[in-house]
Amino acid sequence: MLYWLKPFGYSPPKLKEYSKDGVEVASSNNVWTLSVNGERWLVYNFLTHNSAYEVFSHYYLAKGHCICTGLGFGAREDWILNKPGVTKLTVIEKSKEVIEYHRYIKSPFLDHIELIHGDASEYVGKCDTLLLDHYEFEYLDEYEYLRGIRKIMYNIECSTLWFWPLETLLLNHGVYNLGNPKERYDWYRAKHRLHKLPDLESDEIFQFCYGFMTSNLINAAIHNKPQKKHTDPDYTGED
Repeated sequence: MLYWLKPFGYSPPKLKEYSKDGVEVASSNNVWTLSVNGERWLVYNFLTHNSAYEVFSHYYLAKGHCICTGLGFGAREDWILNKPGVTKLTVIEKSKEVIEYHRYIKSPFLDHIELIHGDASEYVGKCDTLLLDHYEFEYLDEYEYLRGIRKIMYNIECSTLWFWPLETLLLNHGVYNLGNPKERYDWYRAKHRLHKLPDLESDEIFQFCYGFMTSNLINAAIHNKPQKKHTDPDYTGED
């Protein structure tokens, strides 16, 4: 899976195991997890790299000054920083403890971003590209979820908006299997008043949704397959 990402300049995150102030980063069988106060926030699979495929749309659309919400393991942010045409990257992260983790492991991208400790739903600002990824399962209540998206969209002035997991919502509404992805996509953004979503062609929408769907299917298919366990805290998943 990493093979298909390398032409886009993608590199996996550099992680270390950690446990402090309620934040735990642990690895087992090529899978790293980030938990906060016992609640799992994030998983990164170094065999499938499916997390990168889930935010390929973010990388593809990133341009000018980008605001990203949700720092996580920083893989998306490090990727976007290296994209031509991106002039500035601002990251909004609610968890001070997650920020401290990246400072502890000396994540190299920290020196090249504007990092703001705050609540993305309350932040007011301006950018060219707004990329939201600070959610977990809120999207299961779609209408309430999209109401929150619209609030952020109005608080942060932008030219282009995208958010995780929009591809899942589009797939749920038939964008992939009704023969005209663009028509269905345009219907969805108009219906939910998401006017900052970009104008896209069918092949772009297909690419976003296909990558998102395929990566999760592959990840699910190998989830129970035993993998070599690495105990080296500097291990990044690449042998």
